[in-house]
Amino acid sequence: MNNFNKENSHRSQKRIDTPTMVIIGASGGIGRYLSRVYSERYRIIGTYFSTPPLQSTRSVNYYELNVCDSEEVTGLLNDIGPSLYNPIVIYTPGISPNNLATRIADEDWNHTIAVNLSGAMYVSRAIIPWMRKLNYGRIIFLSSVLSRIAVPGTLAYSVTKAGLCTMARVIAAENAIEGITVNTIALGYFDIGIIKAVPDAFLKDQVIPKIPLKHLGNPKNIVSAINFVIQSDYLTGSVIDLNGGLFSV
Repeated sequence: MNNFNKENSHRSQKRIDTPTMVIIGASGGIGRYLSRVYSERYRIIGTYFSTPPLQSTRSVNYYELNVCDSEEVTGLLNDIGPSLYNPIVIYTPGISPNNLATRIADEDWNHTIAVNLSGAMYVSRAIIPWMRKLNYGRIIFLSSVLSRIAVPGTLAYSVTKAGLCTMARVIAAENAIEGITVNTIALGYFDIGIIKAVPDAFLKDQVIPKIPLKHLGNPKNIVSAINFVIQSDYLTGSVIDLNGGLFSV
């Protein structure tokens, strides 16, 4: 676990009374966007692994983290735990090997589960004790519309994103009286992140025509949904479908 910011090479144990937002996967498309948007309102702690941050910034403390390694996750969150104040955790990682169920390799299946689902559990398990001490916490998993619709070739991704929704409900029930809410935002097709790997022709012919609003989502809508979840102390164990109306037809 390496802190990307050289000027902050050791982790501070002193709590700062500015709300803390921990963005797991802060150097990916959505994570990087959220880090930038929220950096003026929160103390941002961001993690990265396969995609290093484009550059260091004083507004975000970056740490290298393998979410598949439970000991590494626990170690990082125990290190930053004493400095947390009104913590919010957003879990963004999502990998999607493209293969039919009869052809998917064990390695791809296991790695997708480890990154998309097990990592979210490791992070939640490690940070909830710190949230309980503060009697406050917000955990937000970014899921996908593919948790509810069937798209051939996305079995591992779809299963893990559906698993996040169930995980949120159970953890929410376990921590409801502790001031901690746990929710999921199931994203449709947004003009950011993993969609950049989809060929333009496929988007134009196969994806956008199925969206009632007839366009990809603007990521500012993700921020609006996150803001709602953070502010709503009576919302927990829920899934917010943010998809341009895909379930309305």
